Order: sequence, then structure tokens, then C-alpha cells
Amino acid sequence: MKNKNLRPIIYVLSCMAFLFSCLTGGVYRQTDGVYPLVIPFYFEHEGYGHIMLYATINGQTGRFMFDTGSMTSWARINGEGLPVIMRFPERIDGRLQYTNFYRVNYIQFGDINVRARSGLVTESDLVFSTLFRPEEYGLLGLGIFEGFWVELSFSRHEIVLHLQKPAHFASASHAPLVMLCRMDPLYLPINIDGREWLMGVDTGLRSAFFFPNDIPNYASPENIIERILSSGEIGDYYLLRANSVTALDRTYYGRFIMNNSYSAARRDWLSHTDKGLVGLRFLRNYDLLFDYREVFYGRTTGMYFMPIVPPEERDYGISFVTEIPVPGIISYIFSARGGLIITDILTGSLAYTLGLRPGAEISKIDGKPISAFTLDELRSRLPIQNAATMYILNEHGDEVLVRFR
Repeated sequence: MKNKNLRPIIYVLSCMAFLFSCLTGGVYRQTDGVYPLVIPFYFEHEGYGHIMLYATINGQTGRFMFDTGSMTSWARINGEGLPVIMRFPERIDGRLQYTNFYRVNYIQFGDINVRARSGLVTESDLVFSTLFRPEEYGLLGLGIFEGFWVELSFSRHEIVLHLQKPAHFASASHAPLVMLCRMDPLYLPINIDGREWLMGVDTGLRSAFFFPNDIPNYASPENIIERILSSGEIGDYYLLRANSVTALDRTYYGRFIMNNSYSAARRDWLSHTDKGLVGLRFLRNYDLLFDYREVFYGRTTGMYFMPIVPPEERDYGISFVTEIPVPGIISYIFSARGGLIITDILTGSLAYTLGLRPGAEISKIDGKPISAFTLDELRSRLPIQNAATMYILNEHGDEVLVRFR
């Protein structure tokens, strides 16, 4: 009889414990419970590309991109059996459909089980297949590591979860981080020409920087170099000269930068990217320690950093240049035919004067087909900036030679 009377109490206590665990987060390791927890990562391409992790969510294993630019996770998995915490109505092809927002309670990395407080949207509920390659399972937002000191070690290619601030960061430099609202990514203050800007810390961004859209409104007229022609949906996109840019441990002088209208128009639904982004190409110069202990509540004490790449050896690519790009092609995307489709071009550049416009497809650079260049070369933009000739496909698919020198 006593056992029967205890059952309802035990059931209620179990339910309360489950609800408390969902609300408070926390972690455990299946094996021995020893901290810190070390999760290895690798780059999508050797020496470059996104941070990739092998993980198991809801019994399904795949490789995921670790993206600090999103609090929420997005995964190409089956959400059956996961708790649904919210539903969003949307119209697709004229029909009302609902997107489920799931709660992920545990994510497994090898023999490590992390008890996560992460929201999850799956492909079955939202059409986002164009965001990821077929072999990728999606992205893991920063919410999966909420409750920890999170060490992002680029020197060792590890994500390390600490319960306390680790001793080897005792002498590291400190940078404040800002959260604009609860469940939002982290923002790092960057000083540009004496004015402070908040820019999102986004490991999902390969570039070094995307600068805020408001920068041209505060720039001196003589520092606005050129308007950039892009697709019709984009406006107010400029190349301008920054007298000084201070980020973490370094001030850079006399650099050309671009406001990020092009990317913001395509990414604003993820976060406040109109404010600018600090990407992987800049972050990987440091070993970083983030305070994720209370990001769920919109609180963090900031970030600690230790340089691992000397300033003179750092490369920030096209997002941070010392001279106007020649022939003036700013960015492009890969075409289905294996070429490069121009998306942004300086209106006063040589390429523009010679008749090139957004939508033109490049098939060869200096006589070499696009397939002859590595992904790293194309992403660095160096072949485009240094090109003497290009072949452009006309409306009939024939190659037309364009000379820049």
C-alpha cells in the first residue's frame, strides 16, 4: 500500500525534475563525468572553411557546421519524438503550413553527451536546403553550449567546455560582448574612425568582416570611394576608405572596406546582420574563450582572447583590402555550368567600363578554366583581382574575350 501511495509522488517529482532539467540546461559525460569536455573540430577545407563537427542528434549522425551567428540550430534530420515548443504558420505555394520549433535536450559528440538548451528547426518543417551542401546535416548554434565557458581553440582545433574559467586564460586579454536581446547572438564592439559599432561574432561567415550598413552615413565624403552595382534588390552598397579600424589587439590604418548590404539582404532573417559581422577569417587568428554561462538569459561577461598568428602574417582577404580591387569585380557565386556569375561590381571600375554587369558569367581567367583554380584561390578573390584577361559567356553561351591590361 505504501508503494502505491508513493507512485504519484514519485511521478510528480520525476516530471518536475524533467522540466527543471529542460529549463536549466547543464551537461554530463556518459563515461566518467570528467571536465573539461574536449570536442575536436576540423575545417571544411584544409586550412580554411567552416568549422565542422560530427554529432548525433535524435539518433541521427552527420557533420554539422558550428555557427556562433545563430542561437538556434538548423538540422537536416527527422524531428519525430523531439518536444515541440513552438509552431510558426507560413504560406508555401499558397498553402498554410506550420514550422515546428523543437527542443534538443542532448547532442552527442563521440562519447560525450552534451545536455543542450538549443532550439531546433528541421528541413522537414522549413525549406532551407539551399543553405547547406547535401553532405552536411545543418548548423549548430551557440545555444547548444549554453551554461559553459566555451574555449574555441584554433591552435588545437578543439572546442573545450569548462565549468569554470580555465587557468590558462588567466593572463588573456578581455573583450566585452553584447547581447541585443535574449536568444540573440553575441556582438563585439569594433571601432571605425573613432565610432564604435556592434558586429556579430559569426563563425558561420568565412570572410573576416562584413561592415555595418550605416557606415556610409557617418563617413567623410572624401572617404566614399565608389558605389557598387549589384542585383536590383540591393541598394546603398559602397566601397569606402576607413582611416582606422580597431578590432581586439590591433588597429589597422588606411584600409578599404565595404558595407554589407549584399549579405544583409540575404541573412537578416537569421540575426541583426545589418550591424555587421566578424567572421572566421579574423577569429581564427586567436584562441578564444566565450562566457556562455547565461546566454539563454541574454547575459555574458564577454570573451577572452590570446593571439596565435602574428599581425604581419594575418590575411583578411577581400573584406579588408589596402587598394581598390582590379578590375573592380567585388563578388561572385558559382554557376551550375562551373563558371563564376558576377554579383557585385564597382560602377566606375574598368570591368564596368568594358560592359560587364551583375549576371555575367566568367568561364576562364587568364586562359585557365575556373575548374583549374582551387576553392581557396577563388574564395580569396586573388585570381579575379589580378586578372589580365577573362572569357565571359554571352547570351548564346559563346566565350567572349575581355582584356583588362
